[in-house]
Amino acid sequence: MAIVRYPETGIVIESRDQIIDMLGLIGVRFETWGVQRLPAHLRNRNLNDAEKQQVLDIFKAEVDTLKEQGQYRVVDVITFYPETPGIEDLLKKFDRRHTHSENEIRFCVQGGGIFHLQPKNAPPVDVEMHAGDFISLRRN
Repeated sequence: MAIVRYPETGIVIESRDQIIDMLGLIGVRFETWGVQRLPAHLRNRNLNDAEKQQVLDIFKAEVDTLKEQGQYRVVDVITFYPETPGIEDLLKKFDRRHTHSENEIRFCVQGGGIFHLQPKNAPPVDVEMHAGDFISLRRN
């Protein structure tokens, strides 16, 4: 389950309902999709292209709903592991503030990560995601 932290104030939120409410205030959608449907081999290592497609196929209903809502056109699966070729260079682009020209979703299938968000009219927030967590960010 995700954890939301406000670095400037030290506030930590771990309640699912509070996370939904707080992130909603800055235009970030949070859901818990879970990963129980995924076979073990799709939850424990770096995935090849065929396995990434399997993940998309398993969550097709959720992805199709998002597409029908007009929020997303492009969907892909990315993986980062210590043994991922060129991992240091891949991770460097996330060390700096950046925006996206399209809406973006992130669904954590395995492991976890922290997204540092800097809304225009609100304090920065760190969203620590774990397997099964989903966030949706608007473009820019």
